[in-house]
Formats: sequence, C-alpha cells, structure tokens
Amino acid sequence: MIRATTVSVCLIALLSFWSSPSMATPQWYYGNVERIYMFNGGFVVKMTTTALSDCQWEYVYFRELTLPEKTVDRAYSMALSAQASGKQLGVVIDKTINGPGGMCECNGNVDIQ
Repeated sequence: MIRATTVSVCLIALLSFWSSPSMATPQWYYGNVERIYMFNGGFVVKMTTTALSDCQWEYVYFRELTLPEKTVDRAYSMALSAQASGKQLGVVIDKTINGPGGMCECNGNVDIQ
C-alpha cells in the first residue's frame, strides 16, 4: 500500500511539473525586417509581426551580453540579408525568460525564409 501511494504521489508531482506554464519552450517568430539598429553591444531588429507585440518596443534584441560575439555578428549579417532581399527573418525567443513587456532576446537561432 505504501509503495502504491508513493508511486501515485510521484506521478502527480511529475504531471503537475509537465503542465506548468514555466515549461514553455523557445519558439520561432517570423516577419519582414522593418528596422535594424545598433544597441548596447549588439543590435535590435523590428519585424512586421504581431507575435512580438508583448515585447519591449516590439523589438528583438541581440546582445553580446547574452550571446557570443560571433553569433551576434552572424545574426546581424543575416538580418541585413533578410532586409535587403525582402525575405522573412526567423528568430527564436523564449518569452518565459523575457516576460511580458520585457526585452525579447534572441537565443542565437536565426533563419531566413
């Protein structure tokens, strides 16, 4: 009986952990690049998507404070390429880390479509 109770308690704890909102994963967000500007050891991108409306100023931030310098440089090159070609830029942001109204910082994953 004790073993069954222990297993039940463990399963309930495990299921509640899996269903918690903090388990959200980073997601891809796509849009055309409207604006790029240098910012605090990195750069900022403004994209044409409403998916970033809960981000501070609706920007995506790429900073050397949180990313390696080479990653920021490559992401900058890709953002410029996407803007120049008129293609959509994709970025990965974990909004659970940045929070509503926070700085939506890219985790370094960037794509052009």
